[in-house]
Amino acid sequence: MKKLPAIILTLALLLTALSLTACGGTSLDLKDYTTVEFTGVDGDATAKISFDFAAFEEAYSAANGSSDPFSQKAFENSAKLMSFEDSLDYEVTPSEGLSNGDEVEVTFTYSKDAAQKAGLSLKNTSYKLTVEELTEAIVIDAFDPAVFNTDTGVMITYNGIAPNGSLSISNKVEKSNPISQVTYKADSDGVAYGDTITITASLPKTAEDEGYVLKEETYEYPLKDVDHLLTGTDELTADDKSALKTKYETIIKGLDREHYYDADGTWYAIIGGVVKNPRIGDIYLLKKNDGTYENKAFVSVYADIEGDGEDPNCSNSIAYYTVEDFYIKADGSLNYNAQDYATDFYATEDVANKQYWKDYTAEYNIEKVSFD
Repeated sequence: MKKLPAIILTLALLLTALSLTACGGTSLDLKDYTTVEFTGVDGDATAKISFDFAAFEEAYSAANGSSDPFSQKAFENSAKLMSFEDSLDYEVTPSEGLSNGDEVEVTFTYSKDAAQKAGLSLKNTSYKLTVEELTEAIVIDAFDPAVFNTDTGVMITYNGIAPNGSLSISNKVEKSNPISQVTYKADSDGVAYGDTITITASLPKTAEDEGYVLKEETYEYPLKDVDHLLTGTDELTADDKSALKTKYETIIKGLDREHYYDADGTWYAIIGGVVKNPRIGDIYLLKKNDGTYENKAFVSVYADIEGDGEDPNCSNSIAYYTVEDFYIKADGSLNYNAQDYATDFYATEDVANKQYWKDYTAEYNIEKVSFD
């Protein structure tokens, strides 16, 4: 009778060993070492899966004779698992856009040969979970017209002259309004007048953790009603040209008292000549090879030059006056800074094309616009 407890104990140990080595190996449940975490809000949550390799190794080692993770036996057990763990892969599907009540599946793949060599018998190589306890989404309209692009809400300012300016956005919405948590960014570099700038809205993680989501994340902002470089000759109105002509007619009134030089291709100078009958010609625009215009233009002035002594007379000679800060203002009117200095007079336009414009033609297309 005294031997019975020993027999019972032996049987219990055998049963335990059999349970751990079912199908000829160590039986472990993969689900016990797997964590699936759902983050986000109902309707837009994400599933993230992780596997606890350390706990898995400890359980394997304990089932194979070592509860001490630093023992020689434990190191030997770890070596047996290495090939299996290298082959182990896992995923959860679907993993995005999840809502409460959705079902996801966890799937494991691994080398069966490596599992057999390690003496593993694995449970739950695939299983399903139901998504639950997601926070209900609180939708924010970051581009609500009640506050977006207003002076007291989300204020939008364009600084500079398009396409060389930049868009700045200042969120001044009251703190009680969840829109105050939105950060706005604008990709405005090089955007031409008349095109659109993409504005992107985002929320801080603290707001997302509270269940806030954005109704829309981007907005196409039309770039209009801002200072901009000329986009075409049709932007020069009759009033613009009239004002520009009047300004330069005032500047050239005293030319008959000035001392000028003239070049006719051989580059000799008329010294002591007198400029007579100055008159306004045309506007010359600098159109870049990429289709945009420079913020500088020129006004041509014609005059007759009477030589002194043996120097010849030149009729209808041409010079060019610079127009600085040449662009269209936000209200549609022309901005310019009329300069009272000019080039030397050239005997003819052909001479000017060879001598003066050669410095510009490599980079620009010269467009001539009549004042009339």
